[in-house]
Formats: sequence, C-alpha cells, structure tokens
Amino acid sequence: MTFVPVIYSMFQLILFRVRITPNSSVRFAPNSCVRIAPNSCVRIAPNSCVRIAPNGSVRIAPNSSVRIAPNGSARIAPNSCVRIAPNSCVRIASNSSARIAPNSCARIAPNSSARIAPNSWCENRP
Repeated sequence: MTFVPVIYSMFQLILFRVRITPNSSVRFAPNSCVRIAPNSCVRIAPNSCVRIAPNGSVRIAPNSSVRIAPNGSARIAPNSCVRIAPNSCVRIASNSSARIAPNSCARIAPNSSARIAPNSWCENRP
C-alpha cells in the first residue's frame, strides 16, 4: 500500500512528456483519464490518429493554452508546449462533456459534441 503513491507519482511524471511516433494510433478507452500537466510537452507525429472514447476524461491543467477550432480542427495557442503535427487526426467521441481546468485557454468550438467523464483511468493502445 505504501508503494502505490510512489508508483502513481512516477506514472504522472511519465505522462508529462508524450511522443507519438508517425503512423501510430492512440486510443483512449472509455472511463480513461488524460491529464496534461503545466509546462508539459505533448507531440503527436504526422498521420497519427488520436481518439478519445465516450465517457473518457480529459483534463487540461490550469494556465494551459489549448484551442479546439470548428470542424474538429485542433489549434494550439501560442507559447503552449503542445504540438499536433500536420495530417494528424484528432477525434472526440460524440455524447460527451468536456471539462477544462480553471484559468486554462481551452476553447471548444460550436457544434462540437465532446463528452469527457470524470474519475477514469488512462489507457494507451498501440
């Protein structure tokens, strides 16, 4: 029981920097939790596909700058450490509810149907 918090904190540190190789497909299973910490660097290589399943939980830490443009096009604001490479596919499953942490610069465009449920685990599939 005493080792669980240590392993969990190490797991969080690993999540701060995520690199997805080209032609890779990352799927977040239902009830999964994705947290992007401040000053973290996430790079998604070209031709990669990122899918967030229904009832998945995506949390963007405070003071982060993420903008999701209309028609499902993700835009990352200036001075943010999140880069999505060209020709990448970002899909947010329908019937969802997105929650962004306070003081974040995240914008979800109209006509988007993002639902992100709280209290979930994170699962990466190759």
